[in-house]
Amino acid sequence: MNILFTNSKGLGYGGAEVSISQYVIELRNRGHNIIIAASQEFPDINTEKIKFVEKWPYYIKNFYLKRKFKELIKKYSIDLVSPQDHTTTEAAILAAKHFSLPTVVHIRDFWFACPKSTCLKPNATECEHCSWKNLKSCSKNLRYIIDLYKWIHLKKIAKLIDSADVKVCVSSTVKNKLAKCGIKSNVIINPGARILEKFENIHGIDEFKKKYNLNKIVVTFIGSFFYTKGILQIFKFMPEILRKNQNVSLLLVGDGPLYNKVLEIIKKEKLDNRIVLTGRLPFKRIPLCYSASDILIAPHLWSAPLDATIIEASAASKPFIISSRGGTSDFIERYNYILPPEEIDLWKEKINFLIENPEERKKIGQNLRIKVEEMSMKSYVDRIEKIYSKVFDKIL
Repeated sequence: MNILFTNSKGLGYGGAEVSISQYVIELRNRGHNIIIAASQEFPDINTEKIKFVEKWPYYIKNFYLKRKFKELIKKYSIDLVSPQDHTTTEAAILAAKHFSLPTVVHIRDFWFACPKSTCLKPNATECEHCSWKNLKSCSKNLRYIIDLYKWIHLKKIAKLIDSADVKVCVSSTVKNKLAKCGIKSNVIINPGARILEKFENIHGIDEFKKKYNLNKIVVTFIGSFFYTKGILQIFKFMPEILRKNQNVSLLLVGDGPLYNKVLEIIKKEKLDNRIVLTGRLPFKRIPLCYSASDILIAPHLWSAPLDATIIEASAASKPFIISSRGGTSDFIERYNYILPPEEIDLWKEKINFLIENPEERKKIGQNLRIKVEEMSMKSYVDRIEKIYSKVFDKIL
């Protein structure tokens, strides 16, 4: 099958772009011919360059992208179009419809419901989807005009998105929000994935721990330093845990607007020698961070589409304690350490228990590695391939 992927950006720091690259390669290895239309190269994948059009007015952007995608559809005799991001989805669907081709849209965040793709207000409160009232409290001055323009456009294209043959999203949180926006037909949940083997048999662990002067037991947070990611929530329970357990280090991997605030808290708590900040690391170094850790924590306060910690920690056979908000709630029945982020005493209890019971950590990690097979890249692509085949056969 000849498949056109559309994605405005290229291979970035991690997350969606890394996943796209990995599962394109898996699809190609199964005999499919994949072409990506993107503004930057995807290494080792046939990439057709498009202009970076993220900030263009919609009518100009879609005129250019639709024409470009139609050219690629003819050039490569495309059988199916699969847009991967908010910037290219509208034009990709329109180009596919011109040739009566099937479309499978991948949706990984809330771009269809919110001009900022988050459904978060400046005060970090959440809304179901954007509205006139919410927008007035969310944006000011020029930003308000820009966001209003985006919101009006999103409302216009909801029916177009719903008309795509299949919408693939990462969690029930995203599916429910799609429904709130009137996008209800043929929405399928396919959780995110990683190549699990990349988190196994990692070398350089001792050198990594020595470089950062880490103690015997390492509790780790990996993510952006945003309030919604729970970076400040960590300091509601970790200082007490560190003082109680002298053999424990807290490793914080990431960067963001609260970085200096975190430094202030560390200094105030007088825990400079117990808390290590690595800054932002390239994605290829992240498996090493997991392997050097004993417990992963992710107390995010936002109903995120899906936190990758649940996949990556499991792939590394490491126990995690993660917030029950958002997409991770889909896994509460299968994982024991998914907790409400506001229950601080419960977080203390669970982390202390894991610190004090190394055999339990090992047992949990081994069980997680078995369970996470459902989110391996192979399993993910198995499900995607079936979706593509069913849609393609139906059109024929």
